[in-house]
Amino acid sequence: MSDQPSTRRVARAFQAARNTRRLKEALEAYLHSIQIESEQMMDDPKWGKGGKYDPVADAGVWIGDRAKDEAGADVVLHFDGAGYDYFYYGSRMAEPHRKAVRAIAKKLGYEMEDNTNWNIGFYPR
Repeated sequence: MSDQPSTRRVARAFQAARNTRRLKEALEAYLHSIQIESEQMMDDPKWGKGGKYDPVADAGVWIGDRAKDEAGADVVLHFDGAGYDYFYYGSRMAEPHRKAVRAIAKKLGYEMEDNTNWNIGFYPR
């Protein structure tokens, strides 16, 4: 028996790494869309008075060791501040955002699970 990993095992590892990066990029793009929507709302005289307000300034995505250490997950979406309104399972406003994030994860082969009040882990299916 060879000490070399099988070609199939190596291919699976590369695919998993690609999917992890894709999920991270997709979640970051979703956070960015929330930022843009907020800026547009603040610039609308019916809602705001201009300026910037970033409701997800304290939100981000971890992969690698940080994600494993914090949640034992491949990918972690963490949030604080107003991010609770968008992603905390107890928030009334969060459901459409949680559905969107769940759909992104599912498309890339991940399951979503709340780990704490301030983070959501994503695990390969």
